[in-house]
Amino acid sequence: MKPWIIAVIVILAVVIPAEYYLWKHTSVEQSIEPSLPQKEKTETETATPETKTRAKRELQERNSPKEILPKANPTSDWPSVSWRFEGTLRKLKQMEIIPMDGGCGYKMNVRYLNWMGDRNLRKIGVQAQTPIIVYEDDTPLKPFAGRAEKWEQCEGKSDFYLKFVYFSPTSIDAFDPNRYRVALNANLPIRSAKQTTWWLYSGYTMQTTIPQAKERPGQSATIQVKMRIVGRDLPTAPIVSADARSLPLKKENDSFSGTLEIPLPQTQWPIAIKADAKGSYFIVETLTLSVGGETYNLLVP
Repeated sequence: MKPWIIAVIVILAVVIPAEYYLWKHTSVEQSIEPSLPQKEKTETETATPETKTRAKRELQERNSPKEILPKANPTSDWPSVSWRFEGTLRKLKQMEIIPMDGGCGYKMNVRYLNWMGDRNLRKIGVQAQTPIIVYEDDTPLKPFAGRAEKWEQCEGKSDFYLKFVYFSPTSIDAFDPNRYRVALNANLPIRSAKQTTWWLYSGYTMQTTIPQAKERPGQSATIQVKMRIVGRDLPTAPIVSADARSLPLKKENDSFSGTLEIPLPQTQWPIAIKADAKGSYFIVETLTLSVGGETYNLLVP
């Protein structure tokens, strides 16, 4: 046999088995090689449809423009206003006064007033303070803005939480339950360290006087009002009046609102909002006056 034929046979006998061996083991190694760790799923990928919907809504709320009440012109003290509230307070049904453990604490079950309680106000999305307080004779006890109170000391405080009004008298000496009654707060608006709540009770009127607007001849005045319904949704509309004009507010969802435009008076003039005695209770959320391109917030904290 010729030498070159022998060389070809030797090459085929050595090279082909070697390549087959390498291919075989490489395939096995690849098959047993542990898979690379997958990228951890993001919160969006693992979220349920409800979570995704809630996250989308929260993102839209963050990105949506917020309603900002205009503030009075910092370069002018006009219009300086002082609101007066007039009306007859609804008399509330008085409940049994129950002593609590602690020596100076008492409570009354006023479940029928839950619609005015802090918890219900938060539930309907209203940032407000309850108007329900306890009077000691003719003096209102200080509201306690919290869910828990130590009643061992007689500090003269009251708190409406869930269905109970809790209170402590100013003194434990000769405690007489006939001196205490639950009532609507007559000091309106209701002010606290954190907020001012502009309640307008059924049958009440809030009014003020706008001072004379100097150097503003020929202009108009626009009053814008929005009032949130609290409790029973009754059809009787509140009325806003300015100078000699008036406007029944229009109902939209859970609010009454409206815009009244008048020629700007050249003397001082009144603004008033009246809630009918057969109508709902309200919280005034917006009350502004616009004159000459400037808008003033009339709900001064």
